[in-house]
Amino acid sequence: MNDNHVLLQQLGVSCRELDHLCSVARAAGALGAKMSGGGRGGNMIALARDADHARQLREALQQAGATRVL
Repeated sequence: MNDNHVLLQQLGVSCRELDHLCSVARAAGALGAKMSGGGRGGNMIALARDADHARQLREALQQAGATRVL
């Protein structure tokens, strides 16, 4: 996931906000994080270890400015 996000950055389809949220997720221990969809905004996916870790990722992403975390 992380390598794929780098490739999407190189293609120019990511954006500063998604790059930031992916970095925040990885810093919070996500097993991987990448943008998803058409790019230039939209959404990103982060992989958590378990339900407790998912709650930690949710909090980190919301504190970093994520507008909606599922």
